[in-house]
Amino acid sequence: MHDPEAQRRYRQRHKDKILERNRDYARRNKEKVASWERGYREKFRDKINDQRRERRRRNKDQVNKKRNESLASDRRIRAVAMIGAARARAKRDGMDFSLSLEKVLRALEHGECEVTGLPFVFDREGDHFRSLWTPSLDRVNNALGYTDENVKVVVWAYNAAKG
Repeated sequence: MHDPEAQRRYRQRHKDKILERNRDYARRNKEKVASWERGYREKFRDKINDQRRERRRRNKDQVNKKRNESLASDRRIRAVAMIGAARARAKRDGMDFSLSLEKVLRALEHGECEVTGLPFVFDREGDHFRSLWTPSLDRVNNALGYTDENVKVVVWAYNAAKG
């Protein structure tokens, strides 16, 4: 049997050498390492998700601040988030979905509601992500799905008032 304390001391003294050896192995055996990682993630999916949720809960303020800053500053990230939420609603409600990222991104970069002409506000107000002037996807004909022809990017106030 090996002395665990001696092993710990060895690893501490040679950590750079061990790290480089591990990196070299990973470079030479990409498929093997990727397969092992996939198996590990599959086997411990629930544990990994619980750890992620706990980390997000503990660092809620930092996570929200970083997310809000990126959503407020990067129109592409905002467009992707809006499209993802719309895609989920379409799937849930059994609707067609063919809305393009380009259409939403173009409207966000233009910066104004396609119906009222009011400017979008991309900042979060207090604890609520949505202000009255936040961009929102409006289906012109609610019987149809999310398509480029049927969707306008409008201020949330307009969409809410329209019903």
